[in-house]
Amino acid sequence: PREIRASALPILLAAVLMFGPAAIAGTAVLHDPAVAATLLPPAMLDRADDGVRRAKSGDGYIEDPQLFRPVMATAIIANNVQVAIAAFASGVTAGVVTAYLLVSNGISFGAVFGLYGSKGIASLLLAFVAPHGVLERTAICIAGGAGFLLAAALLIPGDRTRRRALVHNSRRAIRL
Repeated sequence: PREIRASALPILLAAVLMFGPAAIAGTAVLHDPAVAATLLPPAMLDRADDGVRRAKSGDGYIEDPQLFRPVMATAIIANNVQVAIAAFASGVTAGVVTAYLLVSNGISFGAVFGLYGSKGIASLLLAFVAPHGVLERTAICIAGGAGFLLAAALLIPGDRTRRRALVHNSRRAIRL
């Protein structure tokens, strides 16, 4: 907790870079659903169309037979862990790749919510995402903040050498 508080600014920067584009993309798609085709893969567009049918019949977000739930959960967790690790490790690119990952992830996330909102079924997606998404998005923001700590060591080492700054900030980033 102490390191989270000490790293509040880089974590906040990561959150802004993820949720800012998410809000913009979500709003854009909500107001003009045709925009979704430029931001999302066709499979996601098809899933949203299927979601309308599923919502009318009282089914959930996607067909998820009990047998496949562990596989789906593993795939979702693996994806978000990969994004988090990449956001952290990419800090050594002076934060450029970290920022790109956060922004692109936010655009996709927001566009999906905007698409479901435009179809009147946002609650269907929210019921699916909320149980795990809050923790996963928080973890990605913290990992992005850790990546920005690495970037800060390279870009603004202060009165330390870049090497010393990187050693110091790497320890902090690993705690995050």
